[in-house]
Amino acid sequence: MNIFYLIRHGQKEKIKGDPFLTTLGKEQAEKTGAFLKDKNVKTIYSSNYNRTTETSQIINQSLQVEIVFDEKLRERANWGDVENQEFDEFLKEWYEDSKNRWSSKHERTTSFQSGENLKNLMINLSKKYNNSNVVIVTHGGVIADFLRNIFSAKYIQQLIKDDPYLLDSYIKECSITKITLNDDKFDLIEFASLKHLL
Repeated sequence: MNIFYLIRHGQKEKIKGDPFLTTLGKEQAEKTGAFLKDKNVKTIYSSNYNRTTETSQIINQSLQVEIVFDEKLRERANWGDVENQEFDEFLKEWYEDSKNRWSSKHERTTSFQSGENLKNLMINLSKKYNNSNVVIVTHGGVIADFLRNIFSAKYIQQLIKDDPYLLDSYIKECSITKITLNDDKFDLIEFASLKHLL
């Protein structure tokens, strides 16, 4: 059995494009690393955006393991990808693309494909690092897309007591979603936990 710690990056600067972490975001990553220190983590896989790169590197100050950067762990869309797009318009498109999971308005990675990218990586890592614990530093949208691919809308609705397509908003900065994978079966052990940040 493998254990995966799916971690959203720390708090980022509120700017378009590829922002870095704020001071708070760096503190969140430090606390996350301290929490994971005794979890016998074998490796870290990370999205290669600035906010995830910083988060994974700060976490790794506690873990001292190899970090592998993988662009398939990137968010399917960033505010700033579409020129002159207002943030409210970006959020509206994000929600629409989350509901229409097999298409995307701007020919970006679809919600479904984003979730499949993470799922396939986890399956491959379970073979490469059999019976190991792995940290994956990515984005709230990627984690939400993966969960929507694996679990039913009804299950997710019961989990968050809300519209399943708003799942991303429940995955806060540096939250940990703990997943086990055993014989190709995924189980959700803990969802978007923030206990380590208190």
